[in-house]
This record gives sequence, C-alpha cells and structure tokens, in this order.
Amino acid sequence: MAKSRFEYVRDFEESDAVMKQCFIVLRIDGSNFHRFSDKHGFVKPNDERALLANRAAHGVMQIMPDCTIAYGQSDEYSFVLRPDTTVHGRRRQKLVSLAVSKFTAVYQFYWAHFFPETALLYPPAFDGRLVLYPSDKILRDYLAWRQVDCHINNLYNTTFHSLIQKQGLTASESEKRLSKTLSKEKNEILFQLGINYNDEKDIFKKGSVLIGAENRKENEGEIDLWEAQSSEESKHLQKRQVLVLHVDIIKDPFWQRYPNLLLPLEEVKKARKRQLQTDCNKKNNEYLFILVFYHALVFVILDFNIIRKSKTQKRANALYYCSSSRQAHLNMKILDSDHRSIQLYFHISIRPRALRQLGAACHLPYHQF
Repeated sequence: MAKSRFEYVRDFEESDAVMKQCFIVLRIDGSNFHRFSDKHGFVKPNDERALLANRAAHGVMQIMPDCTIAYGQSDEYSFVLRPDTTVHGRRRQKLVSLAVSKFTAVYQFYWAHFFPETALLYPPAFDGRLVLYPSDKILRDYLAWRQVDCHINNLYNTTFHSLIQKQGLTASESEKRLSKTLSKEKNEILFQLGINYNDEKDIFKKGSVLIGAENRKENEGEIDLWEAQSSEESKHLQKRQVLVLHVDIIKDPFWQRYPNLLLPLEEVKKARKRQLQTDCNKKNNEYLFILVFYHALVFVILDFNIIRKSKTQKRANALYYCSSSRQAHLNMKILDSDHRSIQLYFHISIRPRALRQLGAACHLPYHQF
C-alpha cells in the first residue's frame, strides 16, 4: 500500500488474533431458519434436500485448508481448525466473516440444484461465532454436545410431526402431548404410530461429519463429488475432496480410527513423512515393474515416482532417464502386492549432461540398455 498522510487511521484497527495452541471452532447457524424452512416448503420432520448445507460446508473447507473436521446437523455447522494453524493470522473477524460469507454464498449458489422446483423467495442468512478449545478432550466434548443435541432434536421433531401427520393433532396439541416426556416415552409414542426410531437414517439421527478424503479408510463414507458446470467451479469448490460420514463421534472408536484429526500440523507432517519412508523402503519383490521404452535410450535409473494426485498413497524418489535424442517416452505400469495396477505416462525433454551430473551427485546406479 502506498504511504500517505491518511495512513494513520490504520492505528485505530484492533488486533484480534486469537490465542495460540488452541483448537479454533467456527460455528455457523441459520438465522430465523424456522420461518425460512416453512416459507420454502421443507418436508417435515426431515428433508433430504436440506442437505444443501453439506455442500455449503464443503465450500468452507476449501478456503480453510487447516480445517480438520466439520460437523453439521439441522441448520448449523461447526468447523474445527488445528491448534497450530496460522491461516489468516488466526484473526477472529477474518475467519468468522470468511466462513459465514462462503457458507451463505455456496448455499445460495446450489439452491436450484437441490430445490429445482422451489424458487428462492428471499436470501437465507447465517450468523457465525468463533470459540477456542484448549485441549483434545474439551474439543471432543464440544462435538459430542452437538451430536447429542442432534439426537434430542431429531427425536423430538420426528415424534412431534408424526403426531400431526398420523394422528391429526394440531401443532399446539402435539407440543402439549410431548411436554415433559423423556426419550423412552417419545420412542413409545413412535412405536404406537408404527415407527421404529432405530430405522431412521443415520444422517438425521447422527448428523454429518466431514473430513478430508485423504483420511478415507477402505470404502467408508461418500466422497462429495458432483459434475462442475464450469472450470472455475471445479477450481474453487472441488480442489479438495471431502469425505461425508454419518457416524458416532461421541465414543472412542471414531477417534481411534482417525487419530490424525486431532494432531497439530507439525505432527501430521511427521506422520506423513514416516509413512512415505515406509512406502519407499518396501522390499523390491513387493512390486512388479513393466517398462516399455521408445526412442534410443542410453541408460535408465529405475527409482520411480508416483505423482501426488494419484489415488494411491505410495511414492518413491525419482524417475531418472536419458536418451540419445534428448527426448524419451516412457510407459510405466506398476502392479503392487494387492494386484492393483496404475498407469503413468511421461514425456520429458531434458539434457543428458544434466542427468549425468545429477546421477553422479546422488551416486545412482546406471542400467545400460
């Protein structure tokens, strides 16, 4: 910024960077969403179209790279940033305003996709807040609190609307009928109406848990993917894949299954480095390399590299080769111990002298062809 005599006004800005080494939770809530859902004809007690909120949360995770987990239910979402994140200087107003504006914008952007037959009568509004949690235990208790709230609210709403829809009660009569009832009594009412609450979908009973797709175990959960309408949409909303789960996050098994979610960034980097070294140190007989060469290759060094974007997590150091024509095409097929094949194609133009110098410096063996 160019200096001027008016620059002194910046001294009136307050420094609002939040405390370090604490988990940052950004919580977003719908503002007056009861009215909004009524005006737009949401199906009661649960409308799967309202899962548009998951898409909006996906958008927030794109602009918050250190968001390790997000949890949502009804019209609210909580985003957890790692304790040592430095994104946007940990500034409170910056983080809250970005999260709320992105969530709201994506919610409106995809409205027609989720509600194709319902016009948006007026723009929805969301509010946001930032809360710090100093330990893993307190953070887990916060997320458990939100999931318990999801269960309580969903059980009440399911019973409330079932009384209206199946017994013909008015809203006030249904509210009076449920006054001071416990969960056991609500389940009994549902059973009398022919509804087993255990058969309700987990997405409504447990809410939605969003984590980075790199944490995926086997084929668990669903990766939130869709056909982008433009390259810009793909660039801004699909550059980070997100895994959507509907699971219990109150008990220990979830956190034991995904231990990296609560680690600081530095610990995550170290864990990834250890995994990389483990992959690179596997015995040679665990892999079968089939190489097909074109042009006149002089020598090849076979320390192959799997590109980061590959779906497999295996990597190695480098692919190093040279041809007399200074160009070479390499078609490499890798068959690992699980018999899953990957095709990689390379077309590299490089000077032989530079390659020889690199090989000598690294003491790499030459394989003459």
